[in-house]
Amino acid sequence: MTINIAIYAQNPQIISEEKLKTLAPQANISYKPTTITITWDTVDMTVNVMPAQVINQHLSGLLGFVQQMGATKDVFDKLSLTKQVLGMVIEGGVDDHSRLKKLILGIVSEYDGYFFAANAFYDADNRFIVGMSNAPKQFFPPDLPDETDLSLARKNRSIEILKSRKIPVIEHLPVIEDKNQVKLRSEEEVLYRAICLAIAATHGSSPDITIAKDFIEKYQLEEHLTPTESFFLKQAQPDQNLKVNISWHYEACYTLLWALGFVNTLGEPTDVCDVQALIDIIQFKSLDELMTEAKLRDIPEILDQADLIYRYSWASMNARYQGQQPPQGLHPSVVYERHYAFNWLRHYGDADWDNISTDT
Repeated sequence: MTINIAIYAQNPQIISEEKLKTLAPQANISYKPTTITITWDTVDMTVNVMPAQVINQHLSGLLGFVQQMGATKDVFDKLSLTKQVLGMVIEGGVDDHSRLKKLILGIVSEYDGYFFAANAFYDADNRFIVGMSNAPKQFFPPDLPDETDLSLARKNRSIEILKSRKIPVIEHLPVIEDKNQVKLRSEEEVLYRAICLAIAATHGSSPDITIAKDFIEKYQLEEHLTPTESFFLKQAQPDQNLKVNISWHYEACYTLLWALGFVNTLGEPTDVCDVQALIDIIQFKSLDELMTEAKLRDIPEILDQADLIYRYSWASMNARYQGQQPPQGLHPSVVYERHYAFNWLRHYGDADWDNISTDT
């Protein structure tokens, strides 16, 4: 697997060999003025320094792209002052030990710059800055948790469940956190998120600004809406693609209501949830009543379902990549929304709702 990354910096000084050795202590480094090679056991990286005389020509096209993608003035101005571009070709992909991630983010931090990958710019904290709408919100996946007896046992149980249902599995898909490693969202945070998802999904099904406004006021939601939701709920005629995508958030809402004890069982991710039952849970109770009744399930029970949907998600995506139908009637959108909700619930990647990753 080949990955191409470019780092944009305002400082024209080439990063020192000593600094690279600090950022990649276990790598073999060959340092030359215009080309640097960095090699680990499974990953090879070549760094090419763009000649200074071609940077301005390169920037003329690049700045047009970022402007078209909606870059803020701060981002546009910072990129326009670029004095150095490091082009990187990585063979071997993103290693399991996060060595490449630490090196790239370390260089970007050293320069206070941005890096470009997967049709988007990211900062030194791995956060999406500007780019194509389908680019990942974090380029590098979060660091893997340490494998423990608890997490490995959970993984093995999930694999046995999937095998019993004739769902394809891969043995090397990592574990997720165990109960001593994870930090779940609070009951209040989960409840507000579930209500926001329900209102946004309802607006997606039948846009009505008045209804949305009434619900926002009833449940005091303004500060709990994400930027995407806040924008969407003000649209009388929302963008069709956004409307469809947000309509599917009923499934994520259902997952969070299960986590809070309002739904007895999730069931298999093969059928859509009962939307009317979901709405009934919320609309006939006050916020105080919902807060009183909301009780997060035990951490191991939540992690059991999080681990299971993680592996369902791999099976669903693998079928898609192979051009096949989802195995055993899996519903890809249901799987995706559940995976998304559980990743948010367990602070996966420390991302906010609009930027959750569902990588497998």
